Amino acid sequence: MDWNWTDLLYQGLYAVIVCGVGYLAAGWLTGLANMAIGRTPLDPIVRRLVVSLVRPVVLGITVFAALSLVGIPITTFAAMAGAVTLAVGMAMQGSLSNVASGALLLSLRPFNANDVITAAGHTGKVRSLKLFATTLETPDGNTITLPNDVVFKGPITTYTTTPNGRIDLTWVVKPDTDLDKAAKIIDEALAGDERTLEDPPPSLTYAGVTELGIELVGRAWTPNDDKLVAKSAIHAVVLKGFQKAKIQLATRGV
Repeated sequence: MDWNWTDLLYQGLYAVIVCGVGYLAAGWLTGLANMAIGRTPLDPIVRRLVVSLVRPVVLGITVFAALSLVGIPITTFAAMAGAVTLAVGMAMQGSLSNVASGALLLSLRPFNANDVITAAGHTGKVRSLKLFATTLETPDGNTITLPNDVVFKGPITTYTTTPNGRIDLTWVVKPDTDLDKAAKIIDEALAGDERTLEDPPPSLTYAGVTELGIELVGRAWTPNDDKLVAKSAIHAVVLKGFQKAKIQLATRGV
Protein backbone atom coordinates (compact mmCIF):
# COMPACT_ATOMS: atom_id res chain seq x y z
CA MET A 1 0.00 0.00 0.00
CA ASP A 2 1.38 3.37 -1.06
CA TRP A 3 1.33 6.09 1.55
CA ASN A 4 0.73 9.67 0.49
CA TRP A 5 2.82 11.39 3.10
CA THR A 6 1.48 14.81 2.11
CA ASP A 7 -2.09 13.71 2.73
CA LEU A 8 -1.10 12.09 6.00
CA LEU A 9 0.62 15.27 7.07
CA TYR A 10 -2.45 17.37 6.30
CA GLN A 11 -4.75 14.88 7.99
CA GLY A 12 -2.56 14.88 11.07
CA LEU A 13 -2.51 18.67 11.06
CA TYR A 14 -6.30 18.82 10.73
CA ALA A 15 -6.63 16.31 13.57
CA VAL A 16 -4.40 18.44 15.81
CA ILE A 17 -6.44 21.53 14.95
CA VAL A 18 -9.67 19.67 15.71
CA CYS A 19 -8.26 18.53 19.04
CA GLY A 20 -7.20 22.08 19.90
CA VAL A 21 -10.58 23.52 18.95
CA GLY A 22 -12.34 20.75 20.84
CA TYR A 23 -10.24 21.41 23.94
CA LEU A 24 -11.08 25.12 23.84
CA ALA A 25 -14.72 24.38 23.09
CA ALA A 26 -14.86 22.00 26.07
CA GLY A 27 -13.73 24.76 28.42
CA TRP A 28 -16.07 27.32 26.86
CA LEU A 29 -19.08 24.99 26.95
CA THR A 30 -18.31 24.02 30.55
CA GLY A 31 -18.40 27.69 31.56
CA LEU A 32 -21.57 28.25 29.54
CA ALA A 33 -23.25 25.23 31.13
CA ASN A 34 -22.19 26.44 34.56
CA MET A 35 -23.83 29.82 33.99
CA ALA A 36 -26.97 28.34 32.43
CA ILE A 37 -27.50 25.66 35.08
CA GLY A 38 -26.65 28.16 37.83
CA ARG A 39 -29.91 29.97 37.02
CA THR A 40 -32.00 26.85 37.48
CA PRO A 41 -33.53 25.66 40.79
CA LEU A 42 -31.48 22.46 40.69
CA ASP A 43 -29.64 21.44 43.84
CA PRO A 44 -25.98 22.57 43.82
CA ILE A 45 -24.85 18.93 43.95
CA VAL A 46 -26.74 18.14 40.72
CA ARG A 47 -25.48 21.31 39.08
CA ARG A 48 -21.84 20.49 39.76
CA LEU A 49 -22.28 16.92 38.55
CA VAL A 50 -23.91 17.98 35.27
CA VAL A 51 -21.27 20.63 34.64
CA SER A 52 -18.48 18.14 35.35
CA LEU A 53 -19.81 15.86 32.59
CA VAL A 54 -19.68 18.51 29.85
CA ARG A 55 -15.90 18.50 29.36
CA PRO A 56 -15.41 14.71 29.02
CA VAL A 57 -18.36 14.43 26.60
CA VAL A 58 -17.04 17.21 24.36
CA LEU A 59 -13.50 15.83 24.48
CA GLY A 60 -14.80 12.35 23.61
CA ILE A 61 -16.60 13.70 20.55
CA THR A 62 -13.44 15.58 19.61
CA VAL A 63 -11.33 12.41 19.76
CA PHE A 64 -13.76 10.55 17.50
CA ALA A 65 -13.71 13.43 15.02
CA ALA A 66 -9.90 13.57 15.02
CA LEU A 67 -9.62 9.80 14.46
CA SER A 68 -11.98 9.94 11.50
CA LEU A 69 -9.84 12.69 9.94
CA VAL A 70 -6.72 10.52 10.04
CA GLY A 71 -8.56 7.65 8.40
CA ILE A 72 -9.22 5.37 11.37
CA PRO A 73 -12.71 3.83 10.95
CA ILE A 74 -14.96 4.71 13.86
CA THR A 75 -16.46 1.21 13.87
CA THR A 76 -13.03 -0.33 14.38
CA PHE A 77 -12.19 2.10 17.13
CA ALA A 78 -15.59 1.55 18.74
CA ALA A 79 -14.99 -2.20 18.81
CA MET A 80 -11.57 -1.69 20.37
CA ALA A 81 -13.00 0.79 22.86
CA GLY A 82 -15.73 -1.70 23.74
CA ALA A 83 -13.18 -4.43 24.46
CA VAL A 84 -11.07 -2.07 26.55
CA THR A 85 -14.17 -0.85 28.41
CA LEU A 86 -15.15 -4.42 29.23
CA ALA A 87 -11.69 -5.22 30.57
CA VAL A 88 -11.55 -2.02 32.58
CA GLY A 89 -15.07 -2.63 33.86
CA MET A 90 -14.12 -6.07 35.15
CA ALA A 91 -11.10 -4.60 36.91
CA MET A 92 -13.05 -1.68 38.37
CA GLN A 93 -16.18 -3.30 39.71
CA GLY A 94 -15.84 -1.39 42.97
CA SER A 95 -15.55 1.93 41.18
CA LEU A 96 -18.56 1.14 39.01
CA SER A 97 -20.47 0.31 42.17
CA ASN A 98 -19.59 3.78 43.44
CA VAL A 99 -20.96 5.31 40.22
CA ALA A 100 -24.21 3.34 40.55
CA SER A 101 -24.52 4.36 44.21
CA GLY A 102 -23.87 7.99 43.28
CA ALA A 103 -26.67 7.85 40.69
CA LEU A 104 -29.05 6.39 43.29
CA LEU A 105 -28.07 9.04 45.85
CA LEU A 106 -28.82 11.73 43.28
CA SER A 107 -32.20 10.23 42.43
CA LEU A 108 -33.33 9.38 45.97
CA ARG A 109 -31.87 12.58 47.45
CA PRO A 110 -31.44 11.58 51.12
CA PHE A 111 -29.43 14.79 51.53
CA ASN A 112 -28.65 18.02 49.66
CA ALA A 113 -25.67 20.31 49.42
CA ASN A 114 -24.79 22.01 52.73
CA ASP A 115 -26.82 19.51 54.76
CA VAL A 116 -25.11 18.21 57.89
CA ILE A 117 -25.16 14.42 57.87
CA THR A 118 -23.62 11.38 59.48
CA ALA A 119 -22.64 8.68 57.00
CA ALA A 120 -20.20 5.78 57.29
CA GLY A 121 -19.42 6.90 60.84
CA HIS A 122 -18.42 10.46 59.84
CA THR A 123 -20.31 13.70 60.49
CA GLY A 124 -19.96 16.84 58.41
CA LYS A 125 -21.48 19.30 55.97
CA VAL A 126 -22.02 17.97 52.45
CA ARG A 127 -19.77 19.84 50.04
CA SER A 128 -20.13 17.72 46.90
CA LEU A 129 -21.53 14.51 45.48
CA LYS A 130 -19.63 13.30 42.43
CA LEU A 131 -19.70 10.11 40.39
CA PHE A 132 -17.35 8.22 42.69
CA ALA A 133 -17.39 9.94 46.07
CA THR A 134 -19.17 12.23 48.51
CA THR A 135 -17.16 14.98 50.20
CA LEU A 136 -17.91 16.19 53.73
CA GLU A 137 -16.48 19.12 55.67
CA THR A 138 -16.15 18.15 59.33
CA PRO A 139 -16.82 20.51 62.26
CA ASP A 140 -13.06 20.71 62.94
CA GLY A 141 -12.37 22.00 59.42
CA ASN A 142 -11.15 18.79 57.81
CA THR A 143 -12.38 17.32 54.52
CA ILE A 144 -13.44 13.69 54.29
CA THR A 145 -14.03 11.92 50.97
CA LEU A 146 -16.29 8.88 51.23
CA PRO A 147 -16.88 6.33 48.45
CA ASN A 148 -20.49 6.54 47.30
CA ASP A 149 -20.94 2.80 47.76
CA VAL A 150 -20.10 3.09 51.47
CA VAL A 151 -22.43 6.08 51.90
CA PHE A 152 -25.36 4.42 50.14
CA LYS A 153 -25.12 1.03 51.86
CA GLY A 154 -25.03 2.39 55.40
CA PRO A 155 -27.48 4.45 57.45
CA ILE A 156 -27.55 8.18 56.69
CA THR A 157 -28.58 10.65 59.39
CA THR A 158 -29.49 14.14 58.16
CA TYR A 159 -29.58 16.83 60.84
CA THR A 160 -30.60 19.89 58.85
CA THR A 161 -33.87 18.76 57.26
CA THR A 162 -35.65 20.06 60.37
CA PRO A 163 -34.87 23.37 62.10
CA ASN A 164 -34.57 22.00 65.64
CA GLY A 165 -32.92 19.02 67.29
CA ARG A 166 -32.51 17.48 70.74
CA ILE A 167 -29.35 17.41 72.78
CA ASP A 168 -28.73 14.77 75.43
CA LEU A 169 -26.33 15.44 78.29
CA THR A 170 -25.26 12.79 80.81
CA TRP A 171 -23.76 13.14 84.26
CA VAL A 172 -22.89 10.29 86.63
CA VAL A 173 -22.82 11.34 90.26
CA LYS A 174 -21.79 9.38 93.35
CA PRO A 175 -24.44 7.18 95.03
CA ASP A 176 -24.56 9.37 98.17
CA THR A 177 -25.30 12.56 96.16
CA ASP A 178 -28.24 14.76 97.16
CA LEU A 179 -30.29 14.09 94.01
CA ASP A 180 -32.75 16.93 94.62
CA LYS A 181 -29.91 19.43 94.74
CA ALA A 182 -28.26 17.94 91.63
CA ALA A 183 -31.57 17.93 89.74
CA LYS A 184 -32.19 21.60 90.61
CA ILE A 185 -28.77 22.60 89.24
CA ILE A 186 -29.33 20.68 85.99
CA ASP A 187 -32.90 21.97 85.53
CA GLU A 188 -31.78 25.57 85.99
CA ALA A 189 -28.92 25.11 83.52
CA LEU A 190 -31.19 23.55 80.90
CA ALA A 191 -33.91 26.18 81.22
CA GLY A 192 -31.50 29.09 81.63
CA ASP A 193 -29.59 28.68 78.39
CA GLU A 194 -30.91 31.16 75.81
CA ARG A 195 -30.62 28.58 73.03
CA THR A 196 -32.94 25.97 74.55
CA LEU A 197 -36.57 25.96 73.43
CA GLU A 198 -39.60 26.13 75.72
CA ASP A 199 -41.61 23.76 73.54
CA PRO A 200 -40.89 20.94 74.01
CA PRO A 201 -39.56 21.85 77.45
CA PRO A 202 -36.24 20.60 78.84
CA SER A 203 -36.39 17.43 80.94
CA LEU A 204 -34.29 15.45 83.38
CA THR A 205 -34.32 11.66 83.65
CA TYR A 206 -32.84 9.37 86.27
CA ALA A 207 -31.42 6.80 83.84
CA GLY A 208 -30.43 4.30 86.54
CA VAL A 209 -27.48 3.16 88.59
CA THR A 210 -24.24 2.16 86.87
CA GLU A 211 -21.10 0.62 88.31
CA LEU A 212 -19.86 4.16 88.90
CA GLY A 213 -22.92 5.82 90.35
CA ILE A 214 -26.30 7.37 89.54
CA GLU A 215 -26.75 8.43 85.90
CA LEU A 216 -28.65 11.65 85.23
CA VAL A 217 -29.67 12.54 81.66
CA GLY A 218 -30.74 16.06 80.75
CA ARG A 219 -32.51 16.70 77.45
CA ALA A 220 -33.30 19.95 75.69
CA TRP A 221 -34.33 21.05 72.20
CA THR A 222 -32.38 23.76 70.40
CA PRO A 223 -32.01 25.10 66.85
CA ASN A 224 -29.79 22.68 64.96
CA ASP A 225 -27.21 25.39 64.32
CA ASP A 226 -26.82 25.92 68.07
CA LYS A 227 -26.66 22.32 69.28
CA LEU A 228 -22.91 22.04 69.84
CA VAL A 229 -22.59 25.47 71.47
CA ALA A 230 -25.60 24.89 73.71
CA LYS A 231 -24.36 21.47 74.79
CA SER A 232 -20.97 22.85 75.77
CA ALA A 233 -22.44 25.85 77.59
CA ILE A 234 -24.92 23.78 79.60
CA HIS A 235 -22.21 21.32 80.60
CA ALA A 236 -20.06 24.19 81.85
CA VAL A 237 -22.91 25.70 83.91
CA VAL A 238 -23.77 22.34 85.48
CA LEU A 239 -20.15 21.59 86.38
CA LYS A 240 -19.77 24.99 88.02
CA GLY A 241 -23.01 24.42 89.95
CA PHE A 242 -21.81 21.00 91.08
CA GLN A 243 -18.51 22.45 92.28
CA LYS A 244 -20.28 25.17 94.23
CA ALA A 245 -22.67 22.64 95.80
CA LYS A 246 -19.79 20.22 96.45
CA ILE A 247 -21.39 17.53 94.26
CA GLN A 248 -18.79 15.18 92.85
CA LEU A 249 -19.02 13.30 89.58
CA ALA A 250 -18.34 9.57 89.81
CA THR A 251 -15.11 8.48 88.15
CA ARG A 252 -13.23 5.22 87.94
CA GLY A 253 -10.94 4.64 90.86
CA VAL A 254 -12.80 7.07 93.12
